[in-house]
Amino acid sequence: MKCKVETCCCGCSLKTGSYLIGLIQAVLSGILLVFCILTIVGAAALTDDDFPDNIRDDEAIIDTIKKMFIVVASISAVLVAIHMFFGVLLAYGTKKEKADLIKAWIMYSIVYLVLYDVLQLIHCVSSFVYGQTTEGVQSLLTIIAATALQSYFIVVVKSYYETLTHGKQPVP
Repeated sequence: MKCKVETCCCGCSLKTGSYLIGLIQAVLSGILLVFCILTIVGAAALTDDDFPDNIRDDEAIIDTIKKMFIVVASISAVLVAIHMFFGVLLAYGTKKEKADLIKAWIMYSIVYLVLYDVLQLIHCVSSFVYGQTTEGVQSLLTIIAATALQSYFIVVVKSYYETLTHGKQPVP
């Protein structure tokens, strides 16, 4: 069964909906990228006084914690920058009606969604295994909501892509 929609959820055209999806993805990713950079800067600026009394005297622990924050925030920044790039790619591809750029976003989004779901399911299962039921339920609800929303976005953009590519094919 093929999933296809005629309009976006707000009643706007598939082109407008696809453009807005790309634009919102790029803007929100840009904001998140700023937070990642601020985390890196903040972690580098931490002093011994920023830590609890029981570990202030242990330079090795403090250094490890600072490095951990910097590494995690740096990896996050790279991933967020990639996500932002694909948002810009979708917005630009939609605006200029470039089907190959839109197709790249669709492929990226499918891979992203699968990886996101796998990582979130691991988190969810581990939460239940370690007796953190509330966190496990929250994680499960987040997976369901995020997957439904991202899947809908993929359907909207794919529908626009199909409209765009079929509109350019010669009619027999």
